[in-house]
Amino acid sequence: MQEQVQESKRQFLERPKNPAYAITADDSDTPASRYETRLQTPWDSGTRLAHRKLDTLGHGSFGIVHKAVDMHSGEHLAVKSIRLNPRQRNDYSRKTIKREVEILHGLFHPHLAEFRHSQGFQHDDDNVEIFMTLYDGNLEHLLHERPEFPQEKALIRELFRQTLSAVVYLAHKSILHRDIKPANILFSENCHWVLADFGLAKFQDEGLTRAGSGHFMAPEILSGGRQTHKVDVYSLGMTMLYSLSSHDLRQRIHGAEPLRESPDFQTALGRLSRLNALLREDPEQRSTAQQIYLGFFGDDPEILSQPPAEIPEPVSVNIFAEAARVQAPTTLGRQQPFGKRLLLNQRKIRKEARRRAAGLQD
Repeated sequence: MQEQVQESKRQFLERPKNPAYAITADDSDTPASRYETRLQTPWDSGTRLAHRKLDTLGHGSFGIVHKAVDMHSGEHLAVKSIRLNPRQRNDYSRKTIKREVEILHGLFHPHLAEFRHSQGFQHDDDNVEIFMTLYDGNLEHLLHERPEFPQEKALIRELFRQTLSAVVYLAHKSILHRDIKPANILFSENCHWVLADFGLAKFQDEGLTRAGSGHFMAPEILSGGRQTHKVDVYSLGMTMLYSLSSHDLRQRIHGAEPLRESPDFQTALGRLSRLNALLREDPEQRSTAQQIYLGFFGDDPEILSQPPAEIPEPVSVNIFAEAARVQAPTTLGRQQPFGKRLLLNQRKIRKEARRRAAGLQD
């Protein structure tokens, strides 16, 4: 397995060097090149970042995402511009956006896209800008450019492990991403995968909203039901099924026609039976991200320390369509000592993981 991973990484690195990286010698074949030297200059979030926009990376109802260069450090970043319409220019709307951006700023996980800076809150303008680390590409484009990618089992396993660990972390932090799909999974050199939020980022006026992308959305979102962290489990399951499917089934997943009863989908689900734990229509029967990780990859102390947070009703939805912040429940009554509760909880998790592991086997 280790040899497969190393070989897959070697092939992955045989790509044109990314211009997002600084260069120390124009035509050098040494490690001191674009692959190794990235400028890292922190800045105060209260200051305005001088930058110049370069290529357009994406656009939609939320605004436009550009590749940009920091005029002070020379580092390349991704900047998302959210243009406030007249209804959203009041202090409340601006403060709401800022509060939610600060939540994203407070998330620290190696497999979540890195938030770098934001501005536009302290100034009397209509444009809020959010700066993120610039990555090499996304899974959607990779599947299009490399049709053989689904056959590279070692890379697929790492893709699943890394993104699943991010979903475990978000569930523990009471954050719902709500828009996991191939276009929102980015990669950088050395097979490093991150969940990103560039798919949807429009201001939400209502509370519980329908957010997500077509067949990647969990059924409870489509039906307007109660949303928990298991919506992200479903979306990740659909993303993995999509990544391992034929071109025809991918086209169907992107389409508007009913999917679950189609022969292609049922055949794929039968072939990839381990994904059933992620793709159960009833969220009560769907496994948690933590249970799935332990069932696939075995005990991991860090994962065991991140049980999903309880989500009370009503759910408080993030202004970004891809992320929802919920309040942690208030626990009433007498509690056992924390150490004892943690030990009992871990025993329960292990027992449940072993029970479900049987259902995760081919």
